Amino acid sequence: MGLSSEELDAAEMTLVSDSPLSALEGGAELEIRAFSALPEKLFQPGDGAGLSWSVLGATTVTLINNSNGTRIEGLQAQGVVRVAPTTTTTYTLLAKGPSGSKTAQIQVTLASEQPSNLWESGPPAKSLISHLSLQQVQLQPESIGASLTALEDNSVYQGNFDGNYYHFSADGELTWALDDIGVVMSQAAVSNGIAYVGANKAEGGRVFAVKADKSILWQVHTESGVIASPILSPDHSMIYAVSYSGTIYALNIADGSEQWRYQLPGGETVSTAPTLSEDGSVLYIHSTSHKVFALVTLDPIPDGPTIAFPTPDSEALPEQLSQPTLLWQRDLQP
Repeated sequence: MGLSSEELDAAEMTLVSDSPLSALEGGAELEIRAFSALPEKLFQPGDGAGLSWSVLGATTVTLINNSNGTRIEGLQAQGVVRVAPTTTTTYTLLAKGPSGSKTAQIQVTLASEQPSNLWESGPPAKSLISHLSLQQVQLQPESIGASLTALEDNSVYQGNFDGNYYHFSADGELTWALDDIGVVMSQAAVSNGIAYVGANKAEGGRVFAVKADKSILWQVHTESGVIASPILSPDHSMIYAVSYSGTIYALNIADGSEQWRYQLPGGETVSTAPTLSEDGSVLYIHSTSHKVFALVTLDPIPDGPTIAFPTPDSEALPEQLSQPTLLWQRDLQP
């Protein structure tokens, strides 16, 4: 039996990026470390969401649309697939390896009621995003709502599953597009009119700094996609970005130079933005397996004793930390 047009729309799945993990080599025990959707709730039929996953010890990985059985086979151990359901849809990740098979499921929900437009009844006044701007953004195919970022001048940035990054003026006009910069799935960090953005490409990821005139100040390539939003240090001198495979990058805001990097233990994956303590001395990361990690950054904790934690490469670090150090980790799963 053939699929109806509605079913075909619900079945639409497009591979955005996937890449193998070195940890897969050597017959590791089969484990689905992460399977998540961003966003999990859509407001318009056909809107896009990104399904991301990380699997250990698999020889084959398959993504299945449970509504009609449509599937993408031959996936790598880590990647992102764009889906555009027209109804609430459950997706299954099926991983097979020498030790057997495992599955995980995620549901992308379509809102039963559409949100009301608060700007239709009156002028946009000083709204961050004008009604016209929203209309223009929605005209872009496969736009990613979670990436919408507003600037102080009321212009906005928008990521798209076509791999381009769009800028709209305060009047809602499309001013430019960065072609093939990568799929941007979350909000940018903004400082002094410059957007600091994480992106995903088939060969990995990147973090880049772009001005409103389209000029790219710098870009840094990462070993896997950057799904989570980058964040700024309290003094706006540093950008912290986390790749999906759990590598944390501390980058100089001026030129993107790497100040340090840290790999989360245990193959943890990350799809949500980290957060900083108020003084910027501790960085907290929440992984997709519901673990929280606290890292001491380069700056010593104010009004306290000198901190010197052991690291794999040295017994202790004197006075000023030369590398971030894991302060603690907690498993939040019951």
